[in-house]
Amino acid sequence: MLFAAATLAAFSSNAQVKEGDVVNLTENMLGDVIAVVENTAYVTVYANPDAMPADALEIKDSYSVNGYDCHPAAIKQSGFRGCEELTSVKVCSLITTIPGFAFADCKKLRTFTEATPGSIELVGNYAFYKTYALNEINLPKCRTVVDYAFNQSGVKKVSMPEVQYIYAGGFYECKSLSEFIGGEKLREVGGVAFCNAGPMTQITLGPNLTKIGNTAFAYLPALKEIVIPENVESVGIDAFRGLGLERVFILCSNFMDFCDTSCLLRDKSLKEIYCKEGLSVDIKNYIETGSEQHEPQFLASDAIIKPLSDIVEIKETSTPDYFTAIDKIDDISFITLFDPATGNSIPNMGPGYHITDNTVGIRYFVDKKNLLQYTTNVERPSGIETVETTSSYENESPVYYDLNGREVKNPTNGIFIIKTNGKTSKVVL
Repeated sequence: MLFAAATLAAFSSNAQVKEGDVVNLTENMLGDVIAVVENTAYVTVYANPDAMPADALEIKDSYSVNGYDCHPAAIKQSGFRGCEELTSVKVCSLITTIPGFAFADCKKLRTFTEATPGSIELVGNYAFYKTYALNEINLPKCRTVVDYAFNQSGVKKVSMPEVQYIYAGGFYECKSLSEFIGGEKLREVGGVAFCNAGPMTQITLGPNLTKIGNTAFAYLPALKEIVIPENVESVGIDAFRGLGLERVFILCSNFMDFCDTSCLLRDKSLKEIYCKEGLSVDIKNYIETGSEQHEPQFLASDAIIKPLSDIVEIKETSTPDYFTAIDKIDDISFITLFDPATGNSIPNMGPGYHITDNTVGIRYFVDKKNLLQYTTNVERPSGIETVETTSSYENESPVYYDLNGREVKNPTNGIFIIKTNGKTSKVVL
């Protein structure tokens, strides 16, 4: 009998782990083996239905099973759904996706962290559905939030600085959400993505955004301002219904295509509307006349409508080919200029920005949240009263500029700006 027991023990310790096996990683967690390479197995992990994990759950980089190193490569869909006693989760770096319903109905889950910050790239549909106790989500490399990923979660603060896509209902009815860090790189916001999502006062919508879905930002009464970026192509029905906006920035040229259906100007609390050049008259006429859907008395009749050029002014400095950017409204920060043709930043050289063309791009933040970006024409006032006609200029080292402010080393016939002896004037050669 002793010999038989020893033989059985030896057999068990040398048992192979094969693709398709189910292995016990811990008392509370199982793994489906999806691949085996020599003595390394890769598994998809999920809760043991006979011993559901409670309190803290850590999905480690590796587990030893029958002499094999078992690495959790993924979480099974609905893998930990309904673990009602689970309070915290920490996942290993091999896991890049939180699949559909992975932690749905974990009603006591307060914290979710990555062992290596930046490993999670995608959060699946309903992944954190009804996680009422969830307090904060910090996913620095997450690029995609799938349908209703955080629907009815209790999350208060979200940090996703790299997120590009938030699909339908991503944060729908997150009624405690007060801060969303990210948005500068957003490309698409789906329908009801932030609808009825709590006490947020600001949200960043960056210059890459092209699509806003139906009721995407509806019923956020604490939201005070919003930017409609330059590249937005479509905005869904009622996207901005039921807000408490005080200030809006409209950078896209096609705004009138969705002005009425989006309900952006339906807010009577609006005080200031800054818009793309040429839109002022159309917006004013719309507010005065209304439409079949929105009568004038329900529109922002008291709002002041101003062009974007009233926000940042580009002024010539004392040096003819340098300009400075001056903000003209409250709460602007981080003003930078860029070349519209290449997108490259124009550095501030000390005396100002060296601008060589008549069109310049402007980037800046309002309240350090909403990134604005647009292009404008630069006026080049010379500030020179006199024009002299001469065949030469009596100075040992005059400096010549063309009328665009560019230095000319060997001027020939034409009109130039000349600097000498601390004075600037125009000359005709």
